[in-house]
Amino acid sequence: MKKHPATKNWRSAYEKVFPDKLERSTTFLILKSTKTASSCRTIFMTSALKEELKKWLNQLAADEMKDPTRYHDNGMLFRLPNGLAVEPALIRKKFLKWQDAHPEFPRIVFHGLRHSSATCQLMISDGDVKAVQGTTGHASAICW
Repeated sequence: MKKHPATKNWRSAYEKVFPDKLERSTTFLILKSTKTASSCRTIFMTSALKEELKKWLNQLAADEMKDPTRYHDNGMLFRLPNGLAVEPALIRKKFLKWQDAHPEFPRIVFHGLRHSSATCQLMISDGDVKAVQGTTGHASAICW
């Protein structure tokens, strides 16, 4: 029988360990801490994205109200209707499905959304690369 890795000091290296929702599962999701404090970023978003985020947060609240005794709020933005953690593969699948439904947008990988934030910042700052470099985590504007 395998030992659960969340025993002893193993867990201290991670922010949170999410056990699998299935009985007798040997898998779990891990939220790792950032490597450095500067790894925590502020992203910029359009007003349309802000409105979509508000709708999503309202949906999360509605999911919890449906059955609060069975809801497990894991504190993450992306979560299942019962509040449990979502596997990254499921997020990618949902994103691909959204892209299929919206062919008017160029196809990008999910990580590409981070680059969209940088592009938005550049547009707002009239192309001031130096102003955007810090929030994107680049030590130098030259490495772009």
